[in-house]
Amino acid sequence: MSALRHDAPFDAGTTAVEVRESLERLAAEQGHYAERVTDVLRRRAATARGTVKHEHDYHPKDLGTLDLRHAVYSRVAAELRRLAGDDAYVADIVETARRDAWAELGGAVEMRLDRLPTPPVRNADYERNRARRIRHLVDVDLAALRQQMDDV
Repeated sequence: MSALRHDAPFDAGTTAVEVRESLERLAAEQGHYAERVTDVLRRRAATARGTVKHEHDYHPKDLGTLDLRHAVYSRVAAELRRLAGDDAYVADIVETARRDAWAELGGAVEMRLDRLPTPPVRNADYERNRARRIRHLVDVDLAALRQQMDDV
């Protein structure tokens, strides 16, 4: 959609960089969660006394669960970092994004064509005027779609 919006061709390299950056951000987020479990929640749970007040009020009996949560967050972060460096994985995401964008664009064009008041009639002028109709689709209909996307 950005390619239409900004009149730029799809750039697999730029998209791959964005995918890698997103995976790295997610990895950092999971790493932060792992640190929080260890640094804050585990320390608080180890010294907590009394009755549990809510679902996030951890006590010594929850230390095993917090250790497991730390391990899971850490492994998820490591896997996301690994995937960010996996060229084949990133290329697959980029290709899926390209295909999905084309499908979305095609769906928008189909919806527009489905709203035509009557189906186009093929007559003697059909083939002769085909180039003009295609030019109209590109210049008017797709331009209107681009404008709608700019407004979003």
